[in-house]
Amino acid sequence: MAPTNLVLSSTVAVCSGCHDSVLARSHMEVNGGSFYQTRATALGRTEQCFVCHSSGKIADTKVVHER
Repeated sequence: MAPTNLVLSSTVAVCSGCHDSVLARSHMEVNGGSFYQTRATALGRTEQCFVCHSSGKIADTKVVHER
């Protein structure tokens, strides 16, 4: 687990499997997601995904994905 390994941040790793457009990637990066950044860089950022994508929020993933 070297700090120089290139990684995806945790939510990016899950969501980018399907949401892989340029716009989606930009949205994730602007909101703190990391794509192939060093582990040290990725761990130093805070993903803000759940501000909008958590239960009861404007873009609730359970509602959007019907789960």
